[in-house]
Amino acid sequence: MNTGSGIAPAVEIPWWAKMRWVLAALLVLGALGYLFLFFTRKLVYSGNLTVLLRHTTAGWVRVARPLGTAERVRVTRGGTVWVQTAFKPGLNRLEGNSWKRYSGSDFGTRTDYLSVWFKLDGEEVWSATPEGVVHFDGRNWKCWRNALAGKDASSIAVGGGEAWVIDETGNLSHHARGAWSISKPALPQMPTGDKATQWYPALARTANGSLWLVRGGIWRFDGSGWAPVANPERPLKKPVLLGVAGDRVWLSEGRDVFSVSQDGRSWARYPMSDMGLPADAWVKGVNGDGPVWFATSAGLAALEGTRWRLIAPPPGVTLTSVAAAPDGTVWATGGDRQPRMMAILRIGYWIAIVGMLATVAWPLRAMRYQLRLHREQMWTAVGHATGQLPGDLVAPAEDRRKGWAEHILALALALAAVFALGRVWPQGVGSSVVTVFIAYEFFSGVLRAIQRREVKPSDPIGPGGPPKYDLAKSVQPVLLAIALFAFMRFDWLLGRLRGWWGLLLILPVGLFVGFILCGWLTDRTVARADYDGALRLGRFLFWLRAGALYVRGDVLLKAGRYAEAEAALRQGIDAERRPEGRSLMLEDLGEALMETGRYGEAQRCFEGARELMPKRSVADRCMAELLLRQGLDAEKALELADRSLKLYRRSGHERVGSRERIGEILATRAWALVLRARSAEALEAIAEALKGPARKSRPALAHVRYNAGMAMKALGNCSAANEHFGRGRDVDPTGRWGNLCAQALRERSA
Repeated sequence: MNTGSGIAPAVEIPWWAKMRWVLAALLVLGALGYLFLFFTRKLVYSGNLTVLLRHTTAGWVRVARPLGTAERVRVTRGGTVWVQTAFKPGLNRLEGNSWKRYSGSDFGTRTDYLSVWFKLDGEEVWSATPEGVVHFDGRNWKCWRNALAGKDASSIAVGGGEAWVIDETGNLSHHARGAWSISKPALPQMPTGDKATQWYPALARTANGSLWLVRGGIWRFDGSGWAPVANPERPLKKPVLLGVAGDRVWLSEGRDVFSVSQDGRSWARYPMSDMGLPADAWVKGVNGDGPVWFATSAGLAALEGTRWRLIAPPPGVTLTSVAAAPDGTVWATGGDRQPRMMAILRIGYWIAIVGMLATVAWPLRAMRYQLRLHREQMWTAVGHATGQLPGDLVAPAEDRRKGWAEHILALALALAAVFALGRVWPQGVGSSVVTVFIAYEFFSGVLRAIQRREVKPSDPIGPGGPPKYDLAKSVQPVLLAIALFAFMRFDWLLGRLRGWWGLLLILPVGLFVGFILCGWLTDRTVARADYDGALRLGRFLFWLRAGALYVRGDVLLKAGRYAEAEAALRQGIDAERRPEGRSLMLEDLGEALMETGRYGEAQRCFEGARELMPKRSVADRCMAELLLRQGLDAEKALELADRSLKLYRRSGHERVGSRERIGEILATRAWALVLRARSAEALEAIAEALKGPARKSRPALAHVRYNAGMAMKALGNCSAANEHFGRGRDVDPTGRWGNLCAQALRERSA
């Protein structure tokens, strides 16, 4: 990119950036991958990869399944078959040879989604949705919206006309005699704190009316209170509830299946090896009052007395649930891994993955190239402008080596922190990938902040010199990490916005709001020409070193303290990492140099600022004014002023955030118009500038008055020039433009 400043790009365009056809091919491949994923998603949603089976004395029989993914099957004592589906969520009842589907419109809810596995009580059906508990009495559905304490139901148990529902936080809802009650069970020996929320609670009800709760332990409610149930031979640390079959409660842990009697006293252990299961098998469901049937990854296992029998499933099928029917047959759901279909899916998914990675990797590579190009342009621009390179702009090869080492160390620290945090606070960590990213952003910012700054010969000796460490570099990533964590764990934060926790959590928000308020107050104070007050406010931005230096340098420039402004801005250019920030500082530094008569250095600063932000209007206006101050090339000055005006009017950001800038541009343009003998246009530009938003800022209005006075002076209208200079001096008596107006008046009187 070349804007006419004589600064050439530092990096040549690589060959891969010129090969547009490669990018087009990768985008087509990615589009094909997305389409394949879309259609296979439809395939999965329709349930073509799940199967509904029935086992009889003749073997397995495939049954036409309902729409959706068949996930759970149950059979009532009257022989009615019910299937719960996902991706086409709802409950399905077999009526003859067809399925009757019940969804949200039947439940009386806005959603079809069921948050728990349904349960049967005789011919009645119970389940729960995020909106409440739903019940089918054999004819009609009813939804109790006030049955749950929250929306996240975890398990349901029914029997004897009663129902119990427990949510993820442990609130237990009980339905009896047409009314609901909600309580929080007091569980003896229950883990406290975050460990209590590591397991989702599961409920079961046995035939004798006892209610069972499994949540990192086992408890039984006999009507009077909850009592822990433990296996005397082998205590279970992480039991998984399989269900109730016969007169026993069935659980699994590791490679063993356990059963416990209804009174919680008699235990039995069944190793999976005795069941005929391979070493990598798992057990997922249990059902049956005669033989006890288990759905396993290796097939259908049956316990008949003390003897185990394993029935292999159809080829390619993995069972997920099982239900025993009154006629002696067994129903099951499972995943159907059809070899041909799975082969097509594997090929298609590999194409999709390659396409998606390519469409992501190519733009990232191009972005990395653009960042490198931008960075090396910044190297050239800042060096051209100031004659020295900022501390963070080291040689590209050395910079890349340091960058890789920094990224690797930050990632290692992030992984270690997430691993350690996950062991002590699993619920707070949340998604591991997102948490690692948050931790990486945090440690990356901290590592950048604690890197020692290399001492330069130009650094001042003693107090006032740049610090060894720039903690401001860590502010942005640390605030980003806090914001992402707050967004992820918003529900957890809401529950702790009280006491000291609330104060600690609100503190980052208060800092951010304080930063915005401090910046706004500083701008308002400068607009009133109260430069000392603005400098005092700017001290509150000390934790943003680069930003604080820019604010200080800008205020000192407007106050006419050019040497102090130059020192602050040069330190700010060294501390700032963003090209936008450096462009602003180069503009102010160029103006400070212009006021001290160092026009060559000022010109280079303006060129560097325009190179970094070519769509910003300030650098062109400053270069036009620089030419006018020296009495050089009025035609070029007018061209630059016209370009600055065009850029301002195209920039929504400047028209909203820097409205007073239009007056400065118009006044500079008027000065150039007078020198080009276009006095009528100059007078119109001055009138427009004085009526514009510059009136709300004393420094900007004094600037307009000074340039208008210089235009009138060039036109030969001494009285009008003196009037403009006098009003500019009165508007900004202690500032840069007020001093320039006063100096112009003294020269006129002399």
